[in-house]
Amino acid sequence: MSSSYFVNVTDSFADRLTAQGLQHVLAALLEKQNNPTDAILWTDCGGYVRFDLDVPISDETVQGLGADNYIMPIRFIRTEKNAGDLPSNLPSRFMEDYEDRKAQNAAFYEVVRTGQRDAELPPKPLMWDVLRTINPAALPGWTNILSNWWVLRENQSLVVGLILDLYSQLPNPVNEAEDYWRQLDKQHGWDIKPDATCQQFFNPDQGKGQNRAKADAVSVGNMKGFWLPEFLKMVGFYRDAVTRTVAGGKDRKIFVIEPRRMSYGDHAAIMARFKPTITSEASTRFDILAALRYCLVLLDYYFERAPENNPLMAMLGESIQQNLVGGFRTAFYMDLGNAVATMNVSAIALPGWVRVPEPADVPALRDTLNELITFTRQFDEKNSDAFTLLQLLRDFVSGDDLDAFFRLTNAFSGYYMGQRERGKYAYQLTTPTIERIISMTNPKLSDILQSEGFRNIAAAIRQSTVLAQYRKASGDRLYDIRYGLGQNLTRVARKGKEAEFMAALADFIHLYNAENARIYEVRKVQYRKNVTTNDLNEITALLDEYGAPTIARMLVAYGYARQLKDEAPEEMPPEDSVIEDDN
Repeated sequence: MSSSYFVNVTDSFADRLTAQGLQHVLAALLEKQNNPTDAILWTDCGGYVRFDLDVPISDETVQGLGADNYIMPIRFIRTEKNAGDLPSNLPSRFMEDYEDRKAQNAAFYEVVRTGQRDAELPPKPLMWDVLRTINPAALPGWTNILSNWWVLRENQSLVVGLILDLYSQLPNPVNEAEDYWRQLDKQHGWDIKPDATCQQFFNPDQGKGQNRAKADAVSVGNMKGFWLPEFLKMVGFYRDAVTRTVAGGKDRKIFVIEPRRMSYGDHAAIMARFKPTITSEASTRFDILAALRYCLVLLDYYFERAPENNPLMAMLGESIQQNLVGGFRTAFYMDLGNAVATMNVSAIALPGWVRVPEPADVPALRDTLNELITFTRQFDEKNSDAFTLLQLLRDFVSGDDLDAFFRLTNAFSGYYMGQRERGKYAYQLTTPTIERIISMTNPKLSDILQSEGFRNIAAAIRQSTVLAQYRKASGDRLYDIRYGLGQNLTRVARKGKEAEFMAALADFIHLYNAENARIYEVRKVQYRKNVTTNDLNEITALLDEYGAPTIARMLVAYGYARQLKDEAPEEMPPEDSVIEDDN
């Protein structure tokens, strides 16, 4: 047998599911011959995924598959309605009881909803989200294809051999494999057709509709495909897909991971840690939090092993997105009762700036990721201002777009001031996080952050805006609050308009220093540090080198951030409060 296997992939996550499914079948076969599953290495080669096995699957292993020695990588789903449709000789270990899992899920969320924090939580069925996705819309197709696999267990050597032959060639000869299946079916009298319905949850671009490959007619029937790749998609979905309802309704979002280069063992361990971190969210927050939380789990997992594994540390030292995992393929489905409609198919990338040059950098990077998660969770997509901020945040997280980050921090300055003025919750990023994001995304800007003049002027902006407003809320109205300062500075800072920006900045500094002098004259105490001519000279030099737009946006980002010595942030509502029961 071959030691390498290949799966052709396109932009849809259906092909990634096929690859995930094949990976699990390969792992099951390696277990049959007592070889470690870590011997499987996933490599993204662009138009195809390659699996390299340190230990080839032997002909004896495949030929030995049969009635008393077979593999079942997924389970049947038993409901009250379909119990009579399942094979009568099916062992219970190959079956998920839908009603039992539903009851377990309800018990878990009853404790969460009633706030019984001292009560012991019943076990949360981790497979429930997958079962709820499949039933009812995809359950008939699931049962039909899995029944084929079960019925053929006595001839599993032929079926598995065909799968291995199909994916040991590039491009995958699917049409030839279908023809060969017809010959096998006729020879053995199985009466199993080669084609099966392409379930929309596993094939978001192939549901009912006008989907003819050749546009010579219009048809709204289901698409068909060779049943063995459809089986592998089911395996990949069951074992690896992350599926949750969108908060506030029954619409659903599905995420499928897109590794770059990763062993089977690492992938399985990371997914086991990652899945429990994902809760029901609004759509845009879903994307952002999935990317950040996976990155955090991956970072923790690899760092635990890195001290004894220098090559692994080298992988972390460069872009995690480029070396380990690119991100997720996603699909958004609208609930139509007993059916679904695909509304959107997209991709979300992991942050490309996440890398670990040294092991000592991990704690700070973890703080940054956790802070971005808390920052994201504060925004309610039903609010138009918050939705705009989330879109900018997603552009930054998924696209490494520092311009989007600066547009986010500029817009957040107004959002924050408005929220606090109305006495509502608002969470700021901290200055260390701002520094890490800017320096890791564009190291050339690090010199700006090290300028004492830049820091002093940014501190003056902070004193006149967020800190002045904080003191006002505490009953201290000593200093005026400069509403709209951040938006005004970035508005006048256009390319080639350094003079206009400097004039606006000078006006602010004049008022700031004058206010300091007035308070000192009355109180005989200097509460705030003045901006000096040296500070202005440094900013002028930075303007000449970097331009007004960059300096203005960085001043606003840094000036409206919270310093760790400032007031403590308000507590974010507990995560359990946003969990929704998917019944």
